[in-house]
Amino acid sequence: VAKVLPRMSSYSTLEYDLSTGKRGTRDSKVRKLLRSLSGAEDAMVVNNNAAAVFLMLKALTTSLKEDKIPEVIVSRGELVEIGGSFRIPDIMREAGVKLVEVGTTNRCRISDYEQALTENTAALLKVHPSNYEIQGFTESVSVRKMAELAHTKGLFCFHDWGSGSFYRFKQRGLSEYATAEQELAAGPDLLAFSGDKLLGGIQAGVLLGKADNIQKLRKHALYRALRLDKVTLGLLEETLEAYLDLKRLPEQVPTVGLLELTVEEIRKTVKLFLKRLKLPNKSALKCELRKTESRTGGGALPELPIESAALVLSHPEWSANDLQEWFRSQPVPIIVRVHEEQIWLDFRTILPHDSDELMSVITRLI
Repeated sequence: VAKVLPRMSSYSTLEYDLSTGKRGTRDSKVRKLLRSLSGAEDAMVVNNNAAAVFLMLKALTTSLKEDKIPEVIVSRGELVEIGGSFRIPDIMREAGVKLVEVGTTNRCRISDYEQALTENTAALLKVHPSNYEIQGFTESVSVRKMAELAHTKGLFCFHDWGSGSFYRFKQRGLSEYATAEQELAAGPDLLAFSGDKLLGGIQAGVLLGKADNIQKLRKHALYRALRLDKVTLGLLEETLEAYLDLKRLPEQVPTVGLLELTVEEIRKTVKLFLKRLKLPNKSALKCELRKTESRTGGGALPELPIESAALVLSHPEWSANDLQEWFRSQPVPIIVRVHEEQIWLDFRTILPHDSDELMSVITRLI
């Protein structure tokens, strides 16, 4: 933010090409960065991932006759609803396409997609189940197989990835999460994902894919309503530039840095915090270091546990809910977790520059 603010408070070359002295495109730098980081032929950004999915469905499924409604095939197990009541079926309806459900909630095969093809089929859509998991007797179809089927029939294959990154995490569990380059290698015509979440940037919707498909999206009338403003573009540029130096990335992008912390590093931070707190021997407030598990959160891998360490607080005169409300009511609100009638502060989520404020708040309880 500090790097972007000077640009935001002065004249901007947002749509001015300095090399030619003529009108340029506002996202030229972001497009160049996205192409370099992903290996995609072309790229574009809109104001969030829901907008990205809506635009690709609206703009690329209009080749049928006027009296025909384009059909898009989706697995029943991928008809997601995420925060804010964003539902895939609603987005598809508003985009003017007919949803064709295949498979069952827990199992879907490539033959299900094949049997659902009609003369009105426009695309196959893969949706990442970003905020839930289906476990047990399950089966799903890879993007690669879906793309192969779509392309043999002259159809599009779209992938709503939800949350993406250009960085291969070292953290156990997260290390299995693919990069954007790997996802594109599976062959989807367009890949859509968020500019925040795992990427760690500003809210935006990233679209990567074939140049001719991206150009069709850019020329669609809806793009002007969904494009990013200069502040958001500036912040996204800074985040993407950080990905050019993967060795320093955890230092530059807090989301990546926090996710990559080892449990040993976190335990050391909690111990240092307790030492600085200097809790009196007769204090009613009890503070202790306990092991815990972090979650990446919805939009990525909601059920993936990451080993962490927490500061656990309790007070004989305060219930856990009372303490929770008290922390939340501070000038700088602190959001805690209640577990076993105690307050838990997962130190993976504590930014270094917030440590002093947290110390000040807890001190007021002593």
